[in-house]
Amino acid sequence: TVTKGPRRPCRRAGGPRPPRRPRRDTARLTRVDGGTFHVKQELSPGLRRYAQLVTNGPHGLLSTNDLARIDEHIADALVGLGELEGATSLVDVGTGGGVPGLLLAILRPDLTIHLCDSVQKKAKVVETIARDLHLKVLVFPTRAEEQSKETRYDAVSSRAVGPLDKILTWFRPHWAYIGRLLLIKGPKWTEEHNEAKRLGLMKKLELRVASEYPLSGTDSKSVILKIWHQGAREK
Repeated sequence: TVTKGPRRPCRRAGGPRPPRRPRRDTARLTRVDGGTFHVKQELSPGLRRYAQLVTNGPHGLLSTNDLARIDEHIADALVGLGELEGATSLVDVGTGGGVPGLLLAILRPDLTIHLCDSVQKKAKVVETIARDLHLKVLVFPTRAEEQSKETRYDAVSSRAVGPLDKILTWFRPHWAYIGRLLLIKGPKWTEEHNEAKRLGLMKKLELRVASEYPLSGTDSKSVILKIWHQGAREK
């Protein structure tokens, strides 16, 4: 259950939540080029529209490098989808171009999803994209750890926001309000994990590599790390 947060959102993107559980928007992945992930061109309408908005629009939310890797971003969301079974609410940290938050909202329209970005310009643009996609999400122009002070979330998602020690420091006081962290990380995650342990930030926390998959165009792999508080049941 999500309770009202301490900050007012920019505005609500979309109308009231429909009474029935909506059908999920889906897309499939295929392995090509020696095993790297690419998203098939036959994307579902929602994912295809998102790709059009961020690649052809004037928003400038994604860097040139990110735009070239739009398949990878969609793959991240598709893989992360499997770690949200049983969840009803999620907050996306530093959502930027809506990765993975907006994509997860497309894939799981039944979820209550909040997107946070402390850069107000980005928050407003993400809100515009969400409205264009008819997504029922809330966008907050604030840091996610501030939003989580009085708001309970089943999951917190993050991609390319900061090293593991920083993220754990941000959310250390808020474990009473979050079920698990789902962090999309690259091949250096083990170094970040060791540094977090050295700083004592992994005390009373459990970590599991929930998913591991090829990083497009490289010999490396991306991972989704699931972190939850000791004593709590893994979800």
